[in-house]
Amino acid sequence: MSEFSESLHVRSSSRQDAVSLLERADGRGIVYAPAGGWVSFVCGALPADVADVVAARPDVPPMVAEWMALQEARKAMVRRMVALEAPPLLHYAYAADHECLVVLYVSGRAVGKLEVSFEEPRVQFDPAPFVKHGILSEAASAELAAWCASPSSVEEPHIAARCFGLTNFAWLSFDYAVESERPPDSLAVRMSDETSKVPLR
Repeated sequence: MSEFSESLHVRSSSRQDAVSLLERADGRGIVYAPAGGWVSFVCGALPADVADVVAARPDVPPMVAEWMALQEARKAMVRRMVALEAPPLLHYAYAADHECLVVLYVSGRAVGKLEVSFEEPRVQFDPAPFVKHGILSEAASAELAAWCASPSSVEEPHIAARCFGLTNFAWLSFDYAVESERPPDSLAVRMSDETSKVPLR
């Protein structure tokens, strides 16, 4: 199975900043412990959230309709979140057979982007916004620029995440987090109807 990871990372040492983003965006998610100046989290929807949408699509097989509805709900949640005023927010997506995408949001606006295709010669990367906002060092931006000149998902699968100083990124997504055992220091936000969130540890 090929890896498809997608996560969000708030430039903060307080997990509450990620919890606040999820709550303000009316989102569900898993928040990880702060590390390296980032608070990583994943967000998405549960099947119960999209039951009405699935029921309204009798022309589509239920499993397909549910998958499509869950993907659209997650995308809408991310759009709401990145539009909010918050500390700098990094959106990281990595598909081993397809591409690596990193977008930096500051004050609700996309200000920097790294996009590298592993399928065709397509690269977009301007290090200046990342360096300006203190997200990338000069050395890390030079390393990323060198990788962009000849990108590979085989030799350095997560070089972008490493250069940005992320610690939670590999095989990380809302779907993976829901289906697997989570670290004991992770925090579930609105992951059930009975409990809006578990206490902060």
